[in-house]
Amino acid sequence: MITKAKAACKAWIAGLGTLSALAGLASCGPKRLYEQGYPLTNHVWVADSVLTFAVQIDKPTQAYDLFYRVRYDLDYPFYNLYVRLQIQDSAAANVYQDRHELVLVDAQTGKPAGAGIGGVFEKEFTALSKMHFTKKGLYKIRIKQYMRPITLQGVHEFGVRISPSV
Repeated sequence: MITKAKAACKAWIAGLGTLSALAGLASCGPKRLYEQGYPLTNHVWVADSVLTFAVQIDKPTQAYDLFYRVRYDLDYPFYNLYVRLQIQDSAAANVYQDRHELVLVDAQTGKPAGAGIGGVFEKEFTALSKMHFTKKGLYKIRIKQYMRPITLQGVHEFGVRISPSV
């Protein structure tokens, strides 16, 4: 009985230490204007599924960096992921559109990119650096996977982060 209590106490203390460390990291991280992730149902990204992120821009003269964050597992069948990025202003006019390649696995070694635990990996990529929005307002960032299969297995979550450029 005492052994169970000790184990529970150790687990609680370890959890508290982890929580404190995460809180410390969050406070020391880069300044963020916006950060959002979309969990993908059953770890499948369907080709016609568009992930839409709504971002309010109040300082259009500020330069911003846009990052992608991908959480994926070893069931992901390719070494790369192509995405189509579209940014629209509040009038739904396209202000940016392009395709980006994200390399998730080293093609030579097969080593997954990013940090991972238990077969799930997370990697952040710079999508755009020092970008400027044309005016104040609500912008929509629309992203869709641009791979050949209609259903893309092994993608747990896709997210974006926008931070002021340094």
